[in-house]
Amino acid sequence: MKYLATPAFSQKLSTLSSSDQQKVSQLLSTITLAKDSVSLVKSSEHFFSLDKLIMLRQIDVMIVGSVAENGDFLLLDIVAPGSVASYAPRDPRRDNRLNPNFNGQINPNFNGQINPNFNGQINPNFNGQINPNFNGQINPNFNGQINPNFNSQINPKWNTSLNPKWNSSLNPKWNATLSGPFIYSLNLERRGFVVRANENVLLLFDMDSEFLGIAVQNNQAGYVVFDDKNQWIAHWVHVDDGGHPLYLSFDTTNKWTGIII
Repeated sequence: MKYLATPAFSQKLSTLSSSDQQKVSQLLSTITLAKDSVSLVKSSEHFFSLDKLIMLRQIDVMIVGSVAENGDFLLLDIVAPGSVASYAPRDPRRDNRLNPNFNGQINPNFNGQINPNFNGQINPNFNGQINPNFNGQINPNFNGQINPNFNSQINPKWNTSLNPKWNSSLNPKWNATLSGPFIYSLNLERRGFVVRANENVLLLFDMDSEFLGIAVQNNQAGYVVFDDKNQWIAHWVHVDDGGHPLYLSFDTTNKWTGIII
């Protein structure tokens, strides 16, 4: 099998001791000698799997990876003595603290401070600064810097480093350790994911890496959301979660539609 290393993998490899690097080298040889993922599993004495993750262990060093759609092995992380694993994404389906059905503090039906129907500061109908119909700075139809049609640096068709179809480290199908943020429905079904274009603009993709539109930061630490035709379709309300990204999605009528985490 061929293998590809993510930047995170290469970075961690360079920090390991020579003896641990030798153990990693032995594991890479095992991958190279395997014809495919099936033979890799059969040839490895210390094989584990979790969801789409594959873990190969050599004594006290473990490689974490996944098999891409083209059959290559994507090297995601290394777990060694003294190192910290980086393949545990924040997932509301597994962590009740991040699940609005269990945590009322992040549920706008129980916490009025994060509900635009009760808090006018986060309601675009009452706060013109977060309404793109009144604030042209946050509207791509009036501000070319945040419009992918005019700014090629934030257009994934032109800037392939921001395009998950070309940059495998951004693609959930290639990178099983991708920590998001992901876009969830109210049923906690993953509908898409987020790629940061710059400090003001996020690019939105569905789970097949098709471009959906953009989210533009407003002055309430949230975002206004536009589809791929630059039509305003939603806004995101920021929820404080210790510096981690967590937003509630509302449509333009302030109906709660999902969570971004």
